[in-house]
Amino acid sequence: MKVLFVLPPFNLSASYGTTTKMKRGFLPSLGMGHIAASVEQDGHETALLDAQIQDLDPIQTVEKILAHGADIVAISLMNVYAHAGYAVAAELRARDREVMIVVGGPHVTSDCRRVLTDCPAIDVAIPGEGEIPLREMVALVSAKEDWRAVKGIAYRKADGRPYVNGKADVLRNLDLLPHPARHIFDPYDYRPLPNQVRREPATTAISSRGCSWGKCTFCFQGGEFSSSYRRHSPKHMVEQIKPLVHDRGVKEILFWDDTFAVNVKWIDEFCAELRREKLDLTWSCYGHMRSVKPDMLKKMAAAGCFNIYYGFESGVQELLDLVKKGTTRDQIRQAVRWTRDAGIEVRGSFILGFPTETPEQSLETIRFACELNADWMMFFPFHVQPGTPIEALAHQDGRVIETQTTVYFPEFVSSGYTDKEEIHKMVKKAYFDYYMRPRYWNLVARNLIKRPYTFKYYYDAVKYWLDLTRGGLTMKDVELPAEAQIEQQAVAN
Repeated sequence: MKVLFVLPPFNLSASYGTTTKMKRGFLPSLGMGHIAASVEQDGHETALLDAQIQDLDPIQTVEKILAHGADIVAISLMNVYAHAGYAVAAELRARDREVMIVVGGPHVTSDCRRVLTDCPAIDVAIPGEGEIPLREMVALVSAKEDWRAVKGIAYRKADGRPYVNGKADVLRNLDLLPHPARHIFDPYDYRPLPNQVRREPATTAISSRGCSWGKCTFCFQGGEFSSSYRRHSPKHMVEQIKPLVHDRGVKEILFWDDTFAVNVKWIDEFCAELRREKLDLTWSCYGHMRSVKPDMLKKMAAAGCFNIYYGFESGVQELLDLVKKGTTRDQIRQAVRWTRDAGIEVRGSFILGFPTETPEQSLETIRFACELNADWMMFFPFHVQPGTPIEALAHQDGRVIETQTTVYFPEFVSSGYTDKEEIHKMVKKAYFDYYMRPRYWNLVARNLIKRPYTFKYYYDAVKYWLDLTRGGLTMKDVELPAEAQIEQQAVAN
């Protein structure tokens, strides 16, 4: 059978609040690569249609899907481009009544039942990890047998109500899975954002499943179908990386684990394996402030790690406790200091406008961010992820205005704010206050002296951020998603 994986349309430029057409920031969606490899084990054909990097709209995406002639179309859904995914599914169903449409991804993991209700064109939703359920489904569809017995899938019963057939079996030993099918990404020119890399070509890798913390109330990993935390062995990961370096010329890896810098023993063994293989490789990853230790960070730096991303979320302890982040302001300060002392750059992000948050608390978060003085910092308005534990509080406390197609513009107004424009101005203020400080540019100057080759990355980054600080897009540019209109028209037809 032919299985086509689809990344639906998404305006990356608008998501960063800029009118500049972004040619960077696209990276392989490696989850699809892992699932494709699992499906291919049974001899089926897989391919990827990345509508995002090709800058396609939903109609153009469907045209390419139809030209491919797939038997099963598997669409990845995240909250910010769920509407685009629905539009693709609706248009595809209107033009092909036979093709099976399957969806997965974080948006589905958060609330798979709601996905089936929101988009009648979808046949099956797979929350959580998709390797085992989709492989079993493809095998049964190929044999013309009943696929509804597959555990871990959601579909509609005869009466139209969503039904979830339990949870999929969990593979404890991830080393038994095949390496991701990287060939499906070969047609596309993936390049990270300037603040994500130091050397190119670069690509992504994933060493674990789930989140080692998994309690944050705003994240899909804290929900009903979140994955339990497991990890490939250090040796397996190095064996997966070696052909990327030797055969593909990759110079840098972006580890996309939700939390990579955890478990001192695993990190020790992984770094030792990297050094033993003498790979010419630099890498970056995500960390949690509760988990990093000074010795761990030093070993990571010695093995090629140059950058760690932390989700700080808030500078107000009351809000950190509200979202169950599991960290204190002092732990955040300590993690940043330890990371810097190890010679590793710090990237981070904060969320403004959590439920119950006031403008005064947002200003405190901005002050705290400036105190940390990380190498790169992002600020986002709070978005309600459907099905997450905090969703009920969000509806109780404030107003969900609309589903946005970007992460840069607000869709939720907490009780402490007047309207979405006030939150939008606060996000812009956060960027301006952070990046226009002399202390930050002193940090940049020191980095350039130590690493002159990074000049081109700072230069590219400045170009991207100029649009944002000068104004860039307005909320009116994205308030009425064309995808939603296409979806409604396709359903009506």
